[in-house]
Order: sequence, then structure tokens, then C-alpha cells
Amino acid sequence: MLGLCVCADQEHVEGVDTHEVSRLRAALGLFVADVFASVLRTGQRAKGECYLRRLMLDGHCKSIPSMAARLPDGNMQALQQFVNQSPWDPLPVRRGIAERLSQVVRPEVWVIDDVSFPECGKASVGVARQYCGAVGKRANCQVAVSVHAARQCDALFPSRELPDQLEGYDL
Repeated sequence: MLGLCVCADQEHVEGVDTHEVSRLRAALGLFVADVFASVLRTGQRAKGECYLRRLMLDGHCKSIPSMAARLPDGNMQALQQFVNQSPWDPLPVRRGIAERLSQVVRPEVWVIDDVSFPECGKASVGVARQYCGAVGKRANCQVAVSVHAARQCDALFPSRELPDQLEGYDL
């Protein structure tokens, strides 16, 4: 997002002074407070901030164990519960993020697309043997619908829904 590698346990980022890192953290805190305002529990909002910070950090692996290992406040069980088991409604959070992104991008078009994720087994939610565009043939995969806000020079990805959430729609 910012093109920087912000080390979670350091106040120094190469080429950016301590004050700028503090300013960025404060801005992230305000963003999180805004988009997670619908999440009633303080602890869940804190885990939301931790989760977003990890997603924006440098590194390829974005799994829960990897996130927990790289952040000083990254408790693996707490992050896992936040992502998979916490009883908060994600729709107001997604809506808040989409509204913020739309203010930045000011989309000229909305692109609706299907996205397939190949899976080896059948145990994951939404996995079925169906056409999988990622491999170009029928295979076990998940298929989701994505919505992208786009204009000539920018594109953002504010939403993705798995088919079970879109049941009854003929796309």
C-alpha cells in the first residue's frame, strides 16, 4: 500500500524517520477505529488492527501462524478466533472499507468477476468439482465472485464473496 517494509517490532524503517512511522501507525489506528466501529468488543477491534497491520507488512506468507510470529502482539489463537470464530458481522466492516476505497479511487467502472481457487481435497468450505479457470479445466476448487472498483489508472479490490453467500442469484 505504501511501498514500505514496516518492521512491527522496530520504530525505524529504512528511509523513514521515527516520527513518520509513528504518524503512519496513528493513521492506521484511525482507519481501524473507523472501519471496525461496528465491532462491539474492544479486544476484537484490537485483533482487527493486528490482522490489518500484518496484511500490510512485507512478506509472502499471510497465514495466521506467520502473522502471529511476526508481530509482538500477534497471539496465534486470538488471531485465529478473530478471523474464523468471532461473532462479529463482517458486512459493515467490508462496507466501510469499500466506502473509504471508493473515496480514493472514485471508480469509473465496477468490474464483477469470478475467481477460482484450486483445492487438493474436498474438506474446505465451498469446494466442488467444477470448471476452474485457474487451471483451465474441471477440478476441485472454490469459486468466488469479486468486485473491483476501477478507473483508467487505478483498481482496488473491495469485496469477494463465496457462492454460499450468493445462493439464489443466477450469475
